[in-house]
Amino acid sequence: RHQKQQPAAGLLLSPSIIA
Repeated sequence: RHQKQQPAAGLLLSPSIIA
């Protein structure tokens, strides 16, 4: 299930990006 409607997953994968 690779849905592009999961912004939360992106944040978990790249926490440095939001920092």
